Amino acid sequence: APVETLTRGATNGTLNGNVVEVEGNLASSYRIGEGDTLTTIAGAFGVTVDGIAELNPQIEDVNLIYSDDTIKLLP
Repeated sequence: APVETLTRGATNGTLNGNVVEVEGNLASSYRIGEGDTLTTIAGAFGVTVDGIAELNPQIEDVNLIYSDDTIKLLP
């Protein structure tokens, strides 16, 4: 999904973090903001929660993420 998605917010919620890294016109890394969930982040960037979890082995529980952590969105 284009980076512009971040400023519009997700269709099922609003993102509170920041795109940290961009590859081409796609967000490849995202800094989690307070109140963000993996479901909201995944929906905003057109990826799946499972896909994010696979790229980020540091996430031990997909229901427990921390603001200011940076996650990968693309391989």
